[in-house]
Amino acid sequence: MLTQQLKMLKGRTAQPWVYVGESDQAELLIVRSRDEHDERAQVHQRVGAQLEPARSIEWPLRLFGLLELLVEYEKQPQLGEAAVVELCEQLAGLSAESLYRISDTLIIVPRDDLVLTRHADFDAALQCLAAAGADLKPEVLVPLGELSQFPQRFSFKSLLWSLALVRGERVGGDLRATDATFRLGAWPLLSEWQSSPPLLRLAALYTRQFASIERGVAFSGASREQVQAFLFACKCCGIGLEAQVERQAVPVAAPAEKTLLQRLRLRLGLGYGKSRQA
Repeated sequence: MLTQQLKMLKGRTAQPWVYVGESDQAELLIVRSRDEHDERAQVHQRVGAQLEPARSIEWPLRLFGLLELLVEYEKQPQLGEAAVVELCEQLAGLSAESLYRISDTLIIVPRDDLVLTRHADFDAALQCLAAAGADLKPEVLVPLGELSQFPQRFSFKSLLWSLALVRGERVGGDLRATDATFRLGAWPLLSEWQSSPPLLRLAALYTRQFASIERGVAFSGASREQVQAFLFACKCCGIGLEAQVERQAVPVAAPAEKTLLQRLRLRLGLGYGKSRQA
């Protein structure tokens, strides 16, 4: 039931949600009573490594009740947001000459833009990466004989792009500077990666010229945080993001207006500092 409901809610929440069954990686855990007639269930939420009780919900859970639960959770400050930004930067820096194993479910092959995984779909693989956070420690050595155990194939940069879009609004540095402008050296693969009309407009703006975050907001209709996330995702995926700081123009004082006497002297050739020859 939850699997079907989450599919129906796809695109209605800020982040993609997947049902992972009885998993230790779940961010929200629904605990039901042993009493089959009990019409309530308890929701526990993950805070760091701990599960804390969040609220009571009706059971069976209706579609709008589930949507309310997910939206309420997403609005809370997440402790792992900064860690996911750090994770994106870590993944972007992986060597193209190596294979990397992530826990027991993912293998990353940066050179071939490939992720091999046991997860059934893209959203589940994305959720697995997001849950890893900055604690992710890629193992470089992967025996080739094990690759057959990872049947699903996804684009590595597509996963990295989506992950950076989700958490990139928390990035700091130049992407938060009010006097910085940005330009892209290439067009993001929006025909293959996660896309939307505002992202297409941002790509059109920043590939054409240097522009500020505020200009991106006005041109695309996206929020400031979404523009920052877009630029961060471009940076992580090697789109060639350039940044420069706008220099404030130094105002030049206008020359003082000449008096009537000075203007008469100039007309008669009697300007100060001039000598006349006979």
